[in-house]
Amino acid sequence: METNIRIRRNIMRRVFFWYTIRTVTSPLAKLGAFLAVSFILGAAVSVRDVLLNAWGALASPLQFVRFIVDAFATTEFVVQATVVVGLVVATALLVDIYRTYTAGFVTRSTQQV
Repeated sequence: METNIRIRRNIMRRVFFWYTIRTVTSPLAKLGAFLAVSFILGAAVSVRDVLLNAWGALASPLQFVRFIVDAFATTEFVVQATVVVGLVVATALLVDIYRTYTAGFVTRSTQQV
């Protein structure tokens, strides 16, 4: 009897683990994470000043790239980490959107009339 309870607990632990992994990696969770990171970044950085400085750097593409690199290199570590996490989450979200779009397109285009 004790063995059955242990086996049942181990199985349920694994089920809960994979359920949590699937929930965290869902597109809605990624969107929520991206919005949270964007909010944190907006609270930590003066977005208005960054946009004004970026507007001045739009004279040439090379100058704009220099502006982005300099702005990233001279900011605080928390802001740098938030930007990196935001880019990773945004990339994962875009990959999900692309996969969803192409899967739907393939399904619709291969349907028989």
